[in-house]
Amino acid sequence: MKIIFSQGNNPRAAGVAFVINKDIAIHRDIVSHEIIPGRALLISIPWHSDMMLTMLNVYAPNNASENENFWADITNAFDTQPIPLPDIMMGDFNMVEDAIDRLPSHGDNAATCKSLFELRSQLSLKDGWRIYNGNEKGYTYLQKPNMIRSRIDRIYSTTKILETAAEWDISAAPMETDHCLTSVKITNPSMPWQGPGRWKLPLFLLKDREFKRDAKKLTEKLDKDISELGSRTQNKNPQLLFKTFKDTIKETATKRAKQTIPKIIKSIILLKQEHGTIINNPTLTEDEKMATAGPIQNRIEQLEKKRFQKAKMTTITRYALEGETVSKYWSNLNKKREPRDPIYSLRRLDTNPTNQPKYEKNSTRMAEIARKYHEDLLTQGLHPDEGEREAAIETVLEEIDDATKLNEPAKNKLGTPIDEDIVKLALKESASGSAPGINGLPYEFWKMLANIEKTKPEE
Repeated sequence: MKIIFSQGNNPRAAGVAFVINKDIAIHRDIVSHEIIPGRALLISIPWHSDMMLTMLNVYAPNNASENENFWADITNAFDTQPIPLPDIMMGDFNMVEDAIDRLPSHGDNAATCKSLFELRSQLSLKDGWRIYNGNEKGYTYLQKPNMIRSRIDRIYSTTKILETAAEWDISAAPMETDHCLTSVKITNPSMPWQGPGRWKLPLFLLKDREFKRDAKKLTEKLDKDISELGSRTQNKNPQLLFKTFKDTIKETATKRAKQTIPKIIKSIILLKQEHGTIINNPTLTEDEKMATAGPIQNRIEQLEKKRFQKAKMTTITRYALEGETVSKYWSNLNKKREPRDPIYSLRRLDTNPTNQPKYEKNSTRMAEIARKYHEDLLTQGLHPDEGEREAAIETVLEEIDDATKLNEPAKNKLGTPIDEDIVKLALKESASGSAPGINGLPYEFWKMLANIEKTKPEE
């Protein structure tokens, strides 16, 4: 992690900070500006290609008049200092602009709201969560003694960021705090369309008793169908049966993965839904909402902390066991990671590179352009006469055969039929952790099938 912070001298404020994950973000050449020490910190971080992402982190004062002056001071800083305008402004605002963001519902000091509005107008920033969720109610801060709630933690962004931003969320924090986590997923507007990606069998299913039992039954059915196949036809052959088997395994795995969500996560999802229903129920009074939603929020926080502690202990335990041994885990811990720099576009092959070229951003069509380009490279200069080409290939193969004559023992070894034991040995020695093929089934799955008789999962 890389931490950029502003402490300040205010004894009532612990300061503001940006925490950057070096594995997934560019952490070099970051420029920071301390606008108000301990209260407002601006950074510009390299994002993609030559793009910079500028973010303003704020921790506004509680007092209404101080809060009003705080926004005015930031406005003045952007007017008088050579600092970049932010794409995103986020943090603890210690005030709300709309009465809907408090429970019980009421407006805040008009002068304070006006001061923030003037800053937002100058910076062209909008409340993304409110735009994304309409009139839905959500709160980030809870005064537990009296159950008063407010959405004082917010994320504002420019229209350009809003166009591709998603997953605006408020969720319980897994650590000791009276604030909720406010988050959003942002995407570079110039990024190409990528699609959902390829499916891959979740490795945790290989230890799931029910999935292993289903996989065994499907394997036995495949074996029986191939044995009873009879004569091979174009529409009836082992390859088609094997493809059907893999497709069925994928359907079974997808269904089972949805069923095996840990109980704690299921409970959190259901409680969040119940909490949202209560605070947005128009038939309940505000007192009823506060009294009913409070215990549910407490339960969500307890479960989030429990889940976080469990994940933390799992990480600590694994590091203790494997962190000092030469293994794949150890290698991953110590290898240098750099954020991926994607290919934003490819020139269309049907356009002139020197005269108004056109570019493709759709990843599927970009892949087709790359395939066609490399196919043309490989076939460039290929002899058009197929018969003459085949004759030349045969001549080369004969010369290679004459130069590399095998002795009889070697020929016999190569001629040995492949049996089940050889296949199992090859499978056993295949590398785990490698990327699966198009069907999404990794080597670990086939190894599990090979050993399924030894494990004998319960019926």
